[in-house]
Amino acid sequence: MTLPVLLIGGSGCVGSRAAAFLRRFHPDLPLVIGGRDLNRAQATADQLGAATGVRVDLGRPDLGLDGQQRFGALAVFPRDGGFSAQRFAQDHRIPFHAVTGSLVEAGQDLTAYIHGPQASPVVLASHWMAGVPVILAAHHAKEFAAVDEVALAFVFDPKDEMGPAAGFESLESVQAANPLPLLRRNGSWVWAQTESDRVRAITTADAARHQADGYGSLDVLSLAEATGAASARVDLLVADSAGTRAGLRPSHDILIEITGTLRNGVPATRRYDLTHPAGQSSLTALGTAVALEHLLGLAGTPATAAGLHFPETVIDPSHLRKRLNESGTRLT
Repeated sequence: MTLPVLLIGGSGCVGSRAAAFLRRFHPDLPLVIGGRDLNRAQATADQLGAATGVRVDLGRPDLGLDGQQRFGALAVFPRDGGFSAQRFAQDHRIPFHAVTGSLVEAGQDLTAYIHGPQASPVVLASHWMAGVPVILAAHHAKEFAAVDEVALAFVFDPKDEMGPAAGFESLESVQAANPLPLLRRNGSWVWAQTESDRVRAITTADAARHQADGYGSLDVLSLAEATGAASARVDLLVADSAGTRAGLRPSHDILIEITGTLRNGVPATRRYDLTHPAGQSSLTALGTAVALEHLLGLAGTPATAAGLHFPETVIDPSHLRKRLNESGTRLT
């Protein structure tokens, strides 16, 4: 019997899209949509089919759930400040995935993990778009014998539909908590103190020049470790996306740049432009759905082992590329 996946916040902007991706990928996978509003959760479940809605209370250690209910995996979309969902998952040995948080909040996530039973996989995916850019960057960095520098830039379209956890208020709170972006420079970690460190000139896919701001997120840590780069940084640009500029719905655009020495000994810089046509909420949802596939052993790889993970240590890049292609994402 396949145990259902519990999606807390599964009727929200990102959660409902993640549920829809899971239903598309695995039509028979049972889903439980959890939320504060039972009627809203049940309405989402009814639209999906093979799903039920439940009321979830993140203020309670048992989440307000029936103690007899069992789950195959648990994903939480709103920020759970009390870590009730993570503790519940670890106590019941349920694979766990979370997508919200900032660089400075990672210590709280780590503490919750260390002080709980470490008998299930816990994926901290509060990276940009649930880790999709980092996974792609790490994958393409394997074309290099040595990576000198790797950089990501995210184009955040203010016209894009977004939930409360992904809106400008959230971005501003992350920036306020990380007033000096963290970056890796020549093998050392530094806080960006000067204007030249905090701001980077980038060129978007339409050849327009912009000034992007350094962004404090877990991506920069994953980026450096996964690629071995001596220098790494992440930047954020708030501007119209390629979709908006083309008169279509807002897209989500990501720039990946890798500089180093290729395996044939030739120095090179390679750039990759990713455009997801349905916007940032959809791409985050897709990254979450793909991670849950791996946690459950539904991606053609064994189910993820118990332990603390980042997205790039869980997700097979080739499977991610397959799902990106299916969703109409362009990577050039």
